[in-house]
Amino acid sequence: MCSYNAVNGLPTCGNPAMNKTLREDWGFEGYMTSDSDSCANIEQGHPDGNGGPPRPMNATQATKECLMGGTDIDSGHTYLGNIFDAVTDGEVDESYARTALRNTYKMRMLMGLFDPTKGTTCCIRGLVSSVTRVIGTLRPVVFLSMLHIVSRTA
Repeated sequence: MCSYNAVNGLPTCGNPAMNKTLREDWGFEGYMTSDSDSCANIEQGHPDGNGGPPRPMNATQATKECLMGGTDIDSGHTYLGNIFDAVTDGEVDESYARTALRNTYKMRMLMGLFDPTKGTTCCIRGLVSSVTRVIGTLRPVVFLSMLHIVSRTA
């Protein structure tokens, strides 16, 4: 979880050096999530941690910084309100959004969050089909980082 702090003059949620350390140096393979809405703090003007003045920016820029910094899940509303338009308008490279999705769903799959449990039938085939279609078209639902599994008790 990235925090509200700044490291080497950059907010931790928008800090590519931190992401490099986690993934390349330490071999971290999980997903990184923001502390509440640390990405919104970047938008509002995050202090640089070195006594410098805050740097306010628009929400699209904050979204871009967080994605490029390796924040896969925004626990607030910054991604929700901005990521779809930012990607479709070309302001944020689609590869960053795809990486965030891959990291997020890889861990959820490994943790068994999509596995059927005894007494419950899950619509896995429809879920996989839907996720593939949505990721392929980059619909806003992808960026919500939420999936609703339709299940019923057997």
